Amino acid sequence: MFRKRGQIFKDLIRVIDIIGLELIWLLSYYLRFRWEVIPSPYKNIVPLEEYLWIFIFFPFIWLFVSTDARLYNPFLSNAQELFKIIRSLLFSLLLTIAISFLLKKFAYSRLLFAYFTLLSFIFLTSNHIIWRYLIKFLIKNRFSTKAVIIDNNTKIVSKVIDKLSSYPELGIKLVGWVPGPDCEDKINPSSYHLPKLGNCKELESTIKNHNIQLVIICLPFNAQFLIEQILDYIGKTLVDIVLVPDFSSFAVLEQQVENFEEFSFLHLQTTRLVGWNLIFKRVFDFFGSLFLIIVFSPLFLLIAILIKLTSKGPVFFIQERIGFNEKPFKMIKFRTMIPDAEAQTGPVYASKNDPRVTKIGRILRKVSLDELPQLFNVLKGDMSLVGPRPERFPFVDKYKELYPPYLFRHKFKPGMTGWAQVNGLRQSTSIEKRLVYDLYYIKNWSFWFDLKILIMTLWKGFYHPENY
Repeated sequence: MFRKRGQIFKDLIRVIDIIGLELIWLLSYYLRFRWEVIPSPYKNIVPLEEYLWIFIFFPFIWLFVSTDARLYNPFLSNAQELFKIIRSLLFSLLLTIAISFLLKKFAYSRLLFAYFTLLSFIFLTSNHIIWRYLIKFLIKNRFSTKAVIIDNNTKIVSKVIDKLSSYPELGIKLVGWVPGPDCEDKINPSSYHLPKLGNCKELESTIKNHNIQLVIICLPFNAQFLIEQILDYIGKTLVDIVLVPDFSSFAVLEQQVENFEEFSFLHLQTTRLVGWNLIFKRVFDFFGSLFLIIVFSPLFLLIAILIKLTSKGPVFFIQERIGFNEKPFKMIKFRTMIPDAEAQTGPVYASKNDPRVTKIGRILRKVSLDELPQLFNVLKGDMSLVGPRPERFPFVDKYKELYPPYLFRHKFKPGMTGWAQVNGLRQSTSIEKRLVYDLYYIKNWSFWFDLKILIMTLWKGFYHPENY
């Protein structure tokens, strides 16, 4: 409901963006070929029809890129919105230029693209700033909804109040709070920066006296029996009612409500990697790993020869790891230790100056080149180019007992690189801290997030002083 309140504004901004970008394409054409604001040595006037495909298809490119970047999310800060405008504009232009080179019958004007880039940035930034303040003004003065929050002695009420207060564009004006049934003596009246509006039994009169339009019920997960009692107290009023269950005592990934027929299904452990997202990620992994295997094949051969020349044993080290949905798979690495390195120690992490590591192995591990054969795991489908790093059974069993959310890592395929790795978190970092980054990645996954991690891997993900 909260998101739907801003949907009309969001759609309106999107439409104005598209109309404005279309007009800027035309303006850029005339600035370059008709008016020649900046003189060009190339005097040939290209007919407008040659740029017509851009005029027709650019709105679809923009919609795809800006939607994936979540540009029209009403909860963005000014800095986040500016960043997403720049990113969406640049990626849209790159896609357009790439398509134009594939279709080109002549050299498209670089000056025209420069005009379009500059004017589009000015327009998009101005349009979003104006609408942001206009929406805040309209909601504050015309469209705000008075709400009261009912606290049934949960841990989340303060967070709910803070969040709603932080986003005035939602149009929710909290006018006070009311203790739930039998909670009068359990809650400190000064806990919240809101006035206390009587007790739960007076709720119907409170709603009428304060012109309340929305009642937000914060409820412990095991106290559904209170709902009927609270609804009785609300009485015969036409207020909207929102239920906020408290999951703070549970390990949940992401909550989503899905309506089907007359039922409401509450998903507690869902991810974004479903449907086309799942297919698209797999296709990208397949062709990406195939391309990298071909590119790095000379390096594969060189490393294999060096391993054979400097130590006894096989070139590859194959070890069982835990993958997607806790299914085991055989992970491939270049061997960097002596054969049967864990025969005496059992499953342990490598340490600094570990005597089990070979000379060439120490170099390979330092720059992460021992991980290259995992491209075959990605090609096969056991792993992904980007995802949480895979672990072994003993460590998985240990960590999921200590940290129940650890299990959520297996909702994604393990990756060759990940958000934790490009942020400098390695085996020497506590699993608790690495888990925070892994869960952030899972909750915020998008194709562009994967692309960002892959780009960051080029200068942050290979070498690390704590790679032992």
